[in-house]
Amino acid sequence: MAKEKLIFNLCELQSSLLPNDSVIGLQDRIVTKIPSYIEYSCLYWAQHLSDIPFSENVLNLLEQFLHNNLLSWFEVLSLLKKFDRASSALLYAIGWVSSHSTNTLEFLRDARKLSTIFAAPITHSTPHIYMSMIPFMQDDSVVAKHYFRPDYSIVEIKHTGVRPVTPLLKVIEKEGRKSRVNRIAFSPDSQRIASAMEDWTICVWNVETGSISNGPFHGHEDNVFSVAFSPDGSRIASGSADETIRIWDAENGIVLSGPCMGHSGIVCTIRIWDSQTGDLIGTPLTGHNSAVRSISISPDGKSLVSGSRDGTVRVWDLDASPITSFTTDAHDDGVLSVAFSPDGSRIVSGCSDNKIRVFESKSGKLLLGPLKGHTREVWSVAYSQDGSRIASSSLDYTALIWDAHTGAIISGPLEGHRAVVIGIAFSPDCTRVASCSWDCTIRLWDATEKRKMDSGPVYRHTSAVSAVSFSPDKANQIISASYDETLWVWDSETSQAINGPIKVHDAGIYSLAYSPDGTRLISASADMKLLETQNWSVIPIQYKGHTNSIRCVSFSKDGKRIVSGSYDNTIFIWDVGTGEPVCGPLEGHTDVVRSVSFSPSGDSIISGSEDNTLKLWDVYTGKELASFEGHFSWVTSVCFSPDGTYVASASEDWTIGLWDWSERSDNEDDTISELIPNQRLVLRGHEKAVTSIAFSPPSSSIVRLASSSEDHTIRIWEPSSGEQLLVLGGHTLGVLCVAFSSDGSRLVSGGRDFSIRVWDVQVKSDEKALVNRCL
Repeated sequence: MAKEKLIFNLCELQSSLLPNDSVIGLQDRIVTKIPSYIEYSCLYWAQHLSDIPFSENVLNLLEQFLHNNLLSWFEVLSLLKKFDRASSALLYAIGWVSSHSTNTLEFLRDARKLSTIFAAPITHSTPHIYMSMIPFMQDDSVVAKHYFRPDYSIVEIKHTGVRPVTPLLKVIEKEGRKSRVNRIAFSPDSQRIASAMEDWTICVWNVETGSISNGPFHGHEDNVFSVAFSPDGSRIASGSADETIRIWDAENGIVLSGPCMGHSGIVCTIRIWDSQTGDLIGTPLTGHNSAVRSISISPDGKSLVSGSRDGTVRVWDLDASPITSFTTDAHDDGVLSVAFSPDGSRIVSGCSDNKIRVFESKSGKLLLGPLKGHTREVWSVAYSQDGSRIASSSLDYTALIWDAHTGAIISGPLEGHRAVVIGIAFSPDCTRVASCSWDCTIRLWDATEKRKMDSGPVYRHTSAVSAVSFSPDKANQIISASYDETLWVWDSETSQAINGPIKVHDAGIYSLAYSPDGTRLISASADMKLLETQNWSVIPIQYKGHTNSIRCVSFSKDGKRIVSGSYDNTIFIWDVGTGEPVCGPLEGHTDVVRSVSFSPSGDSIISGSEDNTLKLWDVYTGKELASFEGHFSWVTSVCFSPDGTYVASASEDWTIGLWDWSERSDNEDDTISELIPNQRLVLRGHEKAVTSIAFSPPSSSIVRLASSSEDHTIRIWEPSSGEQLLVLGGHTLGVLCVAFSSDGSRLVSGGRDFSIRVWDVQVKSDEKALVNRCL
């Protein structure tokens, strides 16, 4: 039946550009092409499959269906407006296959992942199966690789730079006016997510389509901070900053109970309520000395655990009369989140000290931890339903998945949120994790993807990436430096490490620079090291003169000199080959010299300092030629324009300054006696400190200026007009460094999120096409 009826383009759609609702006569075609028995088979085959015992014959039939008819089945579900059924059907099939066939299981899991990622566009327009899903995923998906044919797609996908595989399945957010998402909870059937919103509402979302299925529910009079489904999924409980609790019908949003009132602001007590009547049961539970941030009831309903800002986890015996409790004292800071394991034997806690701990629930004995992985407070923790994993979310903008028995990180960091990640939840079927954030989104992640521990070391820095550069003589080679004291060399096309970690310093590395011919590299840390880039060996030359750590370095255009700036507030110019100072110390700055750069002619140097100024120096005499004042905070980065006629500066005051100078002569022979600084333009757009800037190389057809910022973005500017051309988002923490490739077509960036990213920033004649292409 499937072979005969489930065929490519079974409803004969003539255009791939129209949504289903705009196709004239489509409903008549659906009735003709998809008779009732085919509709029933497409909707319920998986449930029937799960009801029969495993057999090789049925497995062969399933494999034929998957390899020949899967996309046509997707077509039917799209046309019937039932595409949200695809994921649950494939989950039934996954359960049936179980461990009997590894290849079939991989194919099914990948098909389910695709059905979730592309549910929205495929629901909207059936041709997106072939126009979007297959071409976009052909490199990463066994299903897409199997089905890809050039005639399926009018879209050609090309990737530039690092293209990491991500477990992200979907981003869910409100249309129209956005709202921060404070907490989330899965329904018992894993098909819905309830969210507590800052706009005083509760929303219920369809997990597969990402659309609101019920709500928003209105009634609270302030931020909603907590939400939970009842065990049967029919009700939702919510807690709000209006000091009330309400219980809602999960389908229609009618308030079934409440508002339950009794709490008064930030309190140290716990109250237990009757969910049917809304009545308070017993008296408030007291014992904590500061705000109670989180509670969880054991699966058998006999115990309750609470976490408080007072640094304790308290376990309550609800069967005792009166209710009794004991505390665990293993925390060094406030406890922000607690959760019971599914069998009730363990408790996990997330803390303000950035760590996670696991306790025995009966005794309070510490079993695991403190587990380190997050770099800021752990705001939420959750167990998977099978008890094998723990998920955590943090103010560091990430989520992690841990092995609940060993404490090892098995997935993550899950990156993508652009603000603190407040809530985390496992789906009851254990296949997905949802996270919510103050960036107004819910993100759905594949919880089955794990770190590949058998593929060798994970090639990434273990601290912030402080400096990056493209190799001048190897177009696809990038070097990065980090506060973790190492250098790494990368292939920008494959994202694979070529060399590293290269350990030549005993302290964090602040800066690096290639020689113009790419054969040598200078790096700055507590000292300076010159490396030969053929085999990354240190050239035994010592540069002695600074009395404190080196903050910045740069090569001259002829490759014969190096300039360095230091925490000792001075600048030196060095002979590369001998290590002898050619000029210096150049004194004038009154604070740390953060950035230095040679002019294109090599006759002058520009420097930027934490004294809020930038200064222009004569290379040969060391004379200060001009001091540029105008920034209101530290100058973090400076560089010359490609033609050398002006300079740019980045500052902690969130701005970029463009400066030039005029010459004044007071002598009869017209020799120049003074340069008069002039601030020609101020570029504004970043929302936090600007950390680094770089001009496109002279070979570029159009001069552009790139900037990075603590606001997590990179921006591209047209410097003559100050127009902002592009905003690049992707880093999850502050971006510390940027650099153009030698032809100006690509940009590399490094950040506090330990990551290095490569961007295609090639300018086309159509500026809008550039923006759309890059975003």
